[in-house]
Amino acid sequence: MQKHFYHKVVVIDSIHVGLEDLNLQPHEKQELISIVESSIHHTVLDTVLADLSENDKKTFLALVTQPDQKHDLIWSFLEMKVDKAEKKIVEAVDKLIAVLHEDIKETKNKPKS
Repeated sequence: MQKHFYHKVVVIDSIHVGLEDLNLQPHEKQELISIVESSIHHTVLDTVLADLSENDKKTFLALVTQPDQKHDLIWSFLEMKVDKAEKKIVEAVDKLIAVLHEDIKETKNKPKS
């Protein structure tokens, strides 16, 4: 998994633990983790892009699509352009993780067919 600029503020360990309770095959768990990571990535991008001007969106996307992302540079850019960027990202991801935990809980409690 590629580390993204937000990896230090986004923690998904609780999702890993929740998935352990579902008795999944290793490949199924890995597929779900990949989907979770993708969903988080899109949530972060959507959160940030919503607060940027058109020109700043282009700059931001250029920064995050670099193969050797400079995390400090991205955070510096966001701190200049987005009010409380880290807080907004954490809140958006926390909401997504809460929904995912509800989905895990519902799946765990479903009767087996």
